[in-house]
Amino acid sequence: MEEIFRFQNIIHCQILERINRFTVKILKNNEEDLALLTNTGRLKDIIYKGNIGICLKKDKVKKLGYVLLGTYVKDDNYTLIDTRYQMIIFEKLFNEGKINWLKNANFIKRNVKVFNSFIDYLFKKNNGEDVYLEIKSAVLFDGYYSMYPDCPSLRGRKHVIDLINISNEGKKSMIAFISAHPEAKAFKPSKEGDEKLYYLISEAYSSKSIEIHAIKFYLKANGSVIFETDNLPIEI
Repeated sequence: MEEIFRFQNIIHCQILERINRFTVKILKNNEEDLALLTNTGRLKDIIYKGNIGICLKKDKVKKLGYVLLGTYVKDDNYTLIDTRYQMIIFEKLFNEGKINWLKNANFIKRNVKVFNSFIDYLFKKNNGEDVYLEIKSAVLFDGYYSMYPDCPSLRGRKHVIDLINISNEGKKSMIAFISAHPEAKAFKPSKEGDEKLYYLISEAYSSKSIEIHAIKFYLKANGSVIFETDNLPIEI
């Protein structure tokens, strides 16, 4: 385990309620305010009235002056639920050579059109092989596993189908699940969250049409991000 990133100027707050998919009402310094939520999952096990959150003050204030980065779990450990920072930290890990299954690959571009989807990344291996990689946030937690998704996701199904299709053309496709819960011991897809997506991921994994990985990092009370592994066990 190592510190890979540290947020500055964080604010601890109390969660009052989730207003909508993108907004959470918080209490900070005895004053109510609103914070942006970038993770659109249901997140019912981590965003609830009375839980403690960590917010980051936005440099450019538009409608909301804060971003909810994470939520309290245990001791001084927090989830890291902000999907944008999950991507930033993944890229930092890649650039520092800490993603072992991408060490022989070079970054090419972001947001690559693949059939009916935009896939997060295109890499190219040293042997010239293209690698299409989609990142998914797996913050749902059942006491042992981090899981994805926590609600039906038509977009997620489309991504998996298109990654399978590009794999059928002989190209390399991957999904990396970001396990951002400090207590997670392994990853598995959630059948309860989306049964159709569960079977798509399971079939892709068993047939090896998509290479699947899970990366674990999480947030500490002081704003540091702890990287634990790029190879969290997967059980499908």
